Amino acid sequence: MRRPRSFIYFEMHNSENQLALAELKFSYTVYPQLLKLSNTQQANEMLLKLWEQECQCKEQKRYVLFLDYEEQFITWKHLPNSLNIAHEIAGMALACNAKGIIISHNRLNYPKPNFADKTLVTKTFRICECMMIEILDYLIITPNQCVSYKASIL
Repeated sequence: MRRPRSFIYFEMHNSENQLALAELKFSYTVYPQLLKLSNTQQANEMLLKLWEQECQCKEQKRYVLFLDYEEQFITWKHLPNSLNIAHEIAGMALACNAKGIIISHNRLNYPKPNFADKTLVTKTFRICECMMIEILDYLIITPNQCVSYKASIL
């Protein structure tokens, strides 16, 4: 079924507004030391430390790490537990001039991608691809294990 033009315009306009709003709302502090996250293990260690500091690994959290053109860590953000945050992620990436992002879902058990993980990655990838922002990986982290979504689909 074909969507009417007015609906397509509204959908596109609404997305642009969401991107702009996320970009305006995102304030961040650049990470104080130079840190290159060029592989999954380094990103996992960083995200596990964040998770331990915030809640001692006792509740699930989602994070996004923003990286520059040389895969150096710029900053991070705790994400709300929602599937409708793809525009916010892209807007925040634009705000800090990130070239790449790593998204994580830190949870207590079951380190396999589920429907919610796949939906979030798909939505975010579609939006970020248009803006030439690369999703470097989506990590599912438990206290004892880390699973790379990228590695699991290859």
